[in-house]
Amino acid sequence: MAQGYSASPPTLRTSTVTVKGPKTAVQTVKSVYAVVTLDNTETGIMQRVQLEPRDEDGNPVHNVEISPASEIVTVNVTPAVVPRLLPVFPAFTGNLAPSLRMSASWTPRMLALVSPRGSTAPPAVFAEAIDVSRLRTGDHRFTTRVVAPKGATLVKEKEITVVVHVSSPEKAAAAAGAKKAPPSQPH
Repeated sequence: MAQGYSASPPTLRTSTVTVKGPKTAVQTVKSVYAVVTLDNTETGIMQRVQLEPRDEDGNPVHNVEISPASEIVTVNVTPAVVPRLLPVFPAFTGNLAPSLRMSASWTPRMLALVSPRGSTAPPAVFAEAIDVSRLRTGDHRFTTRVVAPKGATLVKEKEITVVVHVSSPEKAAAAAGAKKAPPSQPH
């Protein structure tokens, strides 16, 4: 079949066959093969093929008659899924108080995503939004689900852990200034 495609297991209309011939040859038959060629196939096939009696090692068995001698075989061929490693980012909603600033770190930073071959993968994936409107100074830890784009599936991790650090630049500057003030000198 064409590169980048995968095939479903073949299906046949008949699940049993009758084998006739000399007893020793009939007893040698352990399976029947229906050989299908999938060269450069991208959509699948439905074709009538000859059934071939085989021994336990997969070798052809001669001097036997199989009924039916041929069968229609169907094999579906679909684009193989291609995993892609994409960066993941947290999303935020709400607004911090005007006097506050925030930064964030998260893990993992990359996630594997599978989508059908030929589909366009987004440049990144995003986690569900975290509301920051009620956060105060300090570190805040969240675990949030990652949203896979339509038609795609995340391979393993489906969540990220986000640490949001909220600070007050004015309080930090005031604290730094208070630490640097020289001690008072008596007069």
